[in-house]
Amino acid sequence: MKKSVHKFIRNYQLLEGVRSVLIAVSGGPDSMAMLDFLWKNREWYNIRILAAHAHHQLREESADQDLLTVQNYCLEYNIPFFSKRLEVKEYAKANRMSTQLAARELRYKWLEKLTIEENVEALITAHHGDDQIETIMMKQVRGYIPIQAPGISVRRPFGNGYLIRPFLGITKAEIENYCNEEGILTRIDESNFSTKYTRNRYRQEILPFIKNENSQAHVQMQRQNQWLEDDSAFLMKLAESELNNILVQKKEAHYSISCDSFQSIHVSLQRRVITLILNYLNIDNSPFPASVHIEQVMSLIHHTDPSKQLHIGAGVFVYRDYNLCHFSRRKVSHETNTDSIEELVLPGVTKTAIGEIHSTFLEEDMEVREGRNQLILAYDEHAPLFIRTRLTGDRINPIGINGTKKISRLFIDRKISQSLREKWPLLLNKEGNILWVPLLMRARGVEPIKEKAIVLTMKPTEEIINNLNG
Repeated sequence: MKKSVHKFIRNYQLLEGVRSVLIAVSGGPDSMAMLDFLWKNREWYNIRILAAHAHHQLREESADQDLLTVQNYCLEYNIPFFSKRLEVKEYAKANRMSTQLAARELRYKWLEKLTIEENVEALITAHHGDDQIETIMMKQVRGYIPIQAPGISVRRPFGNGYLIRPFLGITKAEIENYCNEEGILTRIDESNFSTKYTRNRYRQEILPFIKNENSQAHVQMQRQNQWLEDDSAFLMKLAESELNNILVQKKEAHYSISCDSFQSIHVSLQRRVITLILNYLNIDNSPFPASVHIEQVMSLIHHTDPSKQLHIGAGVFVYRDYNLCHFSRRKVSHETNTDSIEELVLPGVTKTAIGEIHSTFLEEDMEVREGRNQLILAYDEHAPLFIRTRLTGDRINPIGINGTKKISRLFIDRKISQSLREKWPLLLNKEGNILWVPLLMRARGVEPIKEKAIVLTMKPTEEIINNLNG
């Protein structure tokens, strides 16, 4: 392992010009091995070592032991140590997000603040080659925007420096062997064995199969991911140049581009230009944009309707005014045809034209009975979720039917009135796939699950109830 890590650090020049590093240490084998390895090689790399541990207050007793394990190691070797108790549950509730996402967001916010306060040039995490395989496979299966590489970056900007991952070239087994050989005391997070988490299912079921086919799969995927990162960076530079060429107006929270000029550039750069603009306007750093947003804007710009408008979430509106396409964080007041896409409130209530969608995270003692007015789905696989009305050509992959079904045909078969068809909500996942037509049909692949799930319940208006019963 030692030779492999040294070679990886050298090949990617991860510690070139770096004089101080902060290592994020959970107490598990991966991060403890990272702390031990870099501490023992600190003179070789001429770096100052600091360690940080985030206590998420989710597994109180075992989490306290995790903290002590890291703290004791740092005390033994006189390593500067920082720890913080994070109010994860409160943050998750206040920001309507999952506990996992809240923990990650709070942890990285604290680590970034710490790197700046301590004048540290690099944050180091212990993601390894097996993590890389899992991440790439998960994103490929779920679907991802192929504008960026699907895997974990070896190095990326973070705070005033970089976040680097020197273990991406080695496997979990190599790390565990290192811990045993060096006599390092480590902690095991029992939640890593629970199959209610998507990553754990990939780790336990998919990863062994891949590694059996090719024990060096992590090396191949790391190389592929790096090439894709390099290509993506180059294409983004081209997209930035094209954006400057087609930009008609730019001011605070508003961009205007020429539709004709936009359509003249390659479609690969078109997608990236849209991504750049949406990211510039996404001041809240919310999970946005997704492929559904990019496709919506592409359709708008190429559409023949000279005055069409979209609300694509994150407070961003896009509308066309003849040959100009405007992106704005301020709502426009045109009386136009609007394809509105709205992010579903999780947990909470989202109002639609046919009633309210109530969403909550599934609890162990909660009794649910999935039917046409209720849907249960895996949070990790599908969130964030979106609501919009139908578009021409919309299809769903329904349960119990081979192939797909047109949404327009579904409305006809269920005798939904023409006026209601235009405002009936469709539920989409982050990749734009239609998961549910509330009260009418759900998609294949959204089978009921009982763990790590979201429960959605449609509470229709009297008009809708009468329409369906009539």
